[in-house]
Amino acid sequence: MAAGWITGVSFTGSPLLVILNAVLQPETFIWFDVFFSLVLAGIGVLIIVGMYYLTRVVAKGFIRYLRFNMNMVKGGMERA
Repeated sequence: MAAGWITGVSFTGSPLLVILNAVLQPETFIWFDVFFSLVLAGIGVLIIVGMYYLTRVVAKGFIRYLRFNMNMVKGGMERA
């Protein structure tokens, strides 16, 4: 989960790094870097949206699993 969120945020922030690179080292500026970073930013937004919904599903499943375990500890299978 953490890797997905980190990937999405880093992809989304890639245009900032390209701008920073262009400011600090203008002799190494390449237009391909700008367009590639914009593609990465778009993919990053899609990853963030997907991770949001995946995190919600996993959290709900984890809560159901914890409730199942609590019922098992309290009363066995007749309460589950």
